[in-house]
Amino acid sequence: MKSVSKFIVSWIDRANLKTKLLVLSLIPLLGLVVFGGLFALERRAEASGDRSAQETVGLATVIGAFIQETQKERGMSAVFLSSNGEVFESELATQRGATDAEFAELEAFVAEKAAILPEDVAEHVDAAAAAHGQVNTTPDVVDSQALSLLETLDSYCPVNSFFIDTTSSVAYTVLLP
Repeated sequence: MKSVSKFIVSWIDRANLKTKLLVLSLIPLLGLVVFGGLFALERRAEASGDRSAQETVGLATVIGAFIQETQKERGMSAVFLSSNGEVFESELATQRGATDAEFAELEAFVAEKAAILPEDVAEHVDAAAAAHGQVNTTPDVVDSQALSLLETLDSYCPVNSFFIDTTSSVAYTVLLP
């Protein structure tokens, strides 16, 4: 170790003024480059986290649109059943198509962003999708008026509850990473 320090000291003693100034200016420049690089890497990591947050908020928006469509379908089903099938017969079929389209959009969003979304959010979405699959059998039952009004309305609750919980999970993930 002493030989290295002796070499550096002898080299500095022999160097001209221009070389000494160059070496002295390179030390802070090197520090600036290192700390600037670390700062840039930190900002890049934050930007990546912001992208993840942006995507999870996007998921909450898609979920909200789906819940809105299920609520419309639920309301139309209630009116259809209360009127003994005389009101909203054709509108209900159209609304089911809109609900299915929103669900397809939700599934596509989740599939596209699966790598970015937090794991617990993906688990909530899977559970909600399973609940939606169980409600999907309800339209035939509603059309034939085999279920009571209360049973029909109750069949939508697990789906909406799962998706609302998913939205809460998204908010929790974004606010408290």
